Amino acid sequence: MKRLKKLIKAQLGNTGSKYWKAAGFSGFVDWCAIFVWWVIKNDGYFKYLALGKNPFYVPNVVSWARKKDLVIPLEQAKLCDIIVYDFNKNGVGDHIGFLWKYGKKSFTAIEGNTGGGKGKVMKRIRYQEQVLCCIRLKKE
Repeated sequence: MKRLKKLIKAQLGNTGSKYWKAAGFSGFVDWCAIFVWWVIKNDGYFKYLALGKNPFYVPNVVSWARKKDLVIPLEQAKLCDIIVYDFNKNGVGDHIGFLWKYGKKSFTAIEGNTGGGKGKVMKRIRYQEQVLCCIRLKKE
């Protein structure tokens, strides 16, 4: 967990090109899920390189996590668990990141492709009502 935490924190301020290129894209794409995939891939702690079919699309990551029984309630989420947001309130994941600090009404997450424009990796304050689900990867 210490290695994962250090890796996530070290990405703060980065723009997306590092992550797009690692995923095989030559230019801008929505990259929040690519950021999560990149962190998991480079952590070496988990064996979840795929995160399901097409791990660069948030709804696919959610579907995969549900099939693998990895979805947990927000109240049980811990540092570095994956948080999926449903900003549109339509039951479909819109955005994804890592839990950094949990609070009763709000929490801090580290996310890629956030902050406007082409985005950066940033700490963001989010609210419980924005969360679709949380994912906890298990050791293999």
